[in-house]
Amino acid sequence: MLPRRLTSAVEWEALSEGVQVRFKTRYGQYLRANGRFPPWMGHITHDIPHRSITQDWILWNVEILEHRDDEPLPRLLPPPVDTSSSQHPINKTNIESNSDDHASPSQISLRGPIASTLEPDNSTEGSLAAFEGRVIKYEVVDKNGDVDAMVVERSFTFKGSGVVGLKKMLKEETGVDEEFTICSRNPLNGKLYPLRLHLPPNNSAMHVVVAPQSSTAAKDLGSS
Repeated sequence: MLPRRLTSAVEWEALSEGVQVRFKTRYGQYLRANGRFPPWMGHITHDIPHRSITQDWILWNVEILEHRDDEPLPRLLPPPVDTSSSQHPINKTNIESNSDDHASPSQISLRGPIASTLEPDNSTEGSLAAFEGRVIKYEVVDKNGDVDAMVVERSFTFKGSGVVGLKKMLKEETGVDEEFTICSRNPLNGKLYPLRLHLPPNNSAMHVVVAPQSSTAAKDLGSS
């Protein structure tokens, strides 16, 4: 439900900036993603950046998400017929006499065994692709922050969505024996920026750069 009066917290004008987007308020300010630096500590604000170091903080990548319907519940088959009742016929006369005797506390209950089976639903086969993971293409920079052009870009399939799990797999794939930072490259200026918590929600392929702690690239990230 929309508020009675729209404010800059919910009303934005999207402005294209290459492959990225800026979000402008009615007052001329921009939605800004602040880094983990005081006084913001990861908070989002809307203002006009004046320093060159914060110019890229108002550029946003827009991801298109696919709408996923709720998975249908598996259909239940009816319980199997109890064939034991046909092998031992019930005396109909005794049942009728017991039902006519209202003072008798005894009751006759005929029920089959409590069992059910799940029938596989073929409609869920199409959703299995969402769990097959995404392709991660990676490169490792040297101490000078350069990528060896003679080394072919390598890749593997990652089924998780968190940076911590991706870091464990990259450590096994690359064999880097020191602490490193997982980075992505800005398509506009080619600068590296670190990946923090989660990967993009879709399963599209990603290109990441591994920056060891001793490299100049990692030091530049720490000072930015």
